[in-house]
Amino acid sequence: EYLEPEPGTPPHTEDVAAYHVWLYENVVKGTIKAHLDGIRDEAHAEPNTVYRATDASVPAEKKYQALAGFALFQGDERVDSARYVSGKVLAPETELSAIRFAIVRATQVPGCTRIVIFTDHIASAKKALDPSVHSGQGHSLAVCRTLLVWFAADPLNTLEFYDCPSKADPGPSAQDDLGFTPQFLQLLDLDDNLIKPSYLKGRSWIPAAKASTSLVSRMTRAILGHAPIGEYYSRFLPDEDPACPCGEAALETRDHILNHCRRRGVDYYYRPARTLPALIHFLERFPWAFSFRPKDGVG
Repeated sequence: EYLEPEPGTPPHTEDVAAYHVWLYENVVKGTIKAHLDGIRDEAHAEPNTVYRATDASVPAEKKYQALAGFALFQGDERVDSARYVSGKVLAPETELSAIRFAIVRATQVPGCTRIVIFTDHIASAKKALDPSVHSGQGHSLAVCRTLLVWFAADPLNTLEFYDCPSKADPGPSAQDDLGFTPQFLQLLDLDDNLIKPSYLKGRSWIPAAKASTSLVSRMTRAILGHAPIGEYYSRFLPDEDPACPCGEAALETRDHILNHCRRRGVDYYYRPARTLPALIHFLERFPWAFSFRPKDGVG
């Protein structure tokens, strides 16, 4: 049995997982905290600086809405704080909305020339300053519009973002490294190797769709889980019926479509979609799979 080392004493380096945990708990976490504490103390000491924390929470149960909030400080005074629902959206959009409302409110504080934001979702902070087309673009446009006015009032005004992770995983999995989400359908090639993103020769998945626009669209929906199926409707379009048209599933999920739905026919033998060719074969045989429902095309 592995004995937990005394504080300050690293474990045997042969136990990589234990060493990573020790390294984070005894070195990395303390360094990050000291750095962020220093920035906070500096912001606290400057009378013209407004600093705040933003955060968001997306519930595990899809019937509930996401929650965003912020707390705004100037010196020892809490200038403002707020919590509000953000609708049935994903974490990045919820974090973006929290950042949007915090920035807008901070620019309204009299005499504020420096804004410091601590967030645990730095990607949303970057997106807040990006006016291009993306999910949650309305929040980004509101931020850009507000900052144009604020910076025009004094070119020396500054806005700073600091990544303040709410938690850290010292041993990220390969899925985390590749940026896959839990909804992402991980597939293997014919050599049983995990298919990874690539920019070469049409990238990793598209060539398998044989230049068919319809097939590419349905393949993308199936892989991402962002598809006109009951599982998606239950989260984003609650007025839609989430049941499978086959009548045997109260919630039409991707797994149900690929492995259980009787619309495939009782004589159809289909192995689990572990490989990309198997998924393509399934989509070619069943054009209804991951297609919009014929009644009104809502999706």
